[in-house]
Amino acid sequence: MGLRSIFSEAIRNIGSGTAHALALFLVVLLGGVLLGGYEAYTVVAMECESLTRVRAVADVDSVIGGTVDGSACDRLTRTTDGAITQAGAMRAGGEITALSTPNNALQSYEVTPGMLSLVASNGTTTDSIDMSGIWMPTEVARDFGLTIGSTLSTSHGEAMVAGIYSWPNDGRDTRFAYTFLVPRAASQGTYNECWVRQWPRSGAASNLLYSTLGVGEGSGQAGVTSLDKGFDSHYDPYATYMGRVTHWIPYLSILIGVVIGVLAVRVRRLEYAAALHSGSRSRRCCSASARRCSSGPDWEH
Repeated sequence: MGLRSIFSEAIRNIGSGTAHALALFLVVLLGGVLLGGYEAYTVVAMECESLTRVRAVADVDSVIGGTVDGSACDRLTRTTDGAITQAGAMRAGGEITALSTPNNALQSYEVTPGMLSLVASNGTTTDSIDMSGIWMPTEVARDFGLTIGSTLSTSHGEAMVAGIYSWPNDGRDTRFAYTFLVPRAASQGTYNECWVRQWPRSGAASNLLYSTLGVGEGSGQAGVTSLDKGFDSHYDPYATYMGRVTHWIPYLSILIGVVIGVLAVRVRRLEYAAALHSGSRSRRCCSASARRCSSGPDWEH
């Protein structure tokens, strides 16, 4: 049969309803929606889990228990080919008391530019950080009625608010939740901790935190820990994605398609048999007619 004849036959089968095209279409559509929807739901759930971890700084590791070189810590982003996206050092500072609340002293922390970028960026890279004044979380700014550019009178003199950052209570280290962050140059003395942000998390990249420690200054007591201990520190997004149950769906879809095809053929087996029978009878009639024509007219016999 030619292509035109095949197309014409298909149109007649669909139009007459013998092909059960609508039923087959609904079955294939239902199967695709169920399987594809389940796969999409699974992948979106994994993406939401990863996003939740990033927003909760569960992708941040820190080295504690040693003396940290602030310059070496801030330079980690330039020596790891993108494995570490942000890095910074911090150390405890003195208490700062606002003159408006003389009985309420707040612990302050001195931080490097890299640490300010990590804290204030909320997971995104920040090109420039204002180091001209103190930084504070949104809760402190709200309680004191401060905005960026405001001046706060403290026991250490006037302090300008250079930035305000968000630090929710979602399981992360709470030291930055209600405090003042005082910017310091990375080369200005030593620090107590170095933090790094990386996604996805890599044990090899986390081990680079040890390279920021001073030799022979308690570095043997140091260890790497997660900033947000409310999440599994061994989470591997790639392994989780590759090990999902729905990764078998493409093969299952092929199997279902074959089954639907076999069932569609079996439903029409009577029609196919009738068509083949009619075709074979036509061939026999043509053969008989050909023999009569070749033997001459009946009257000659």
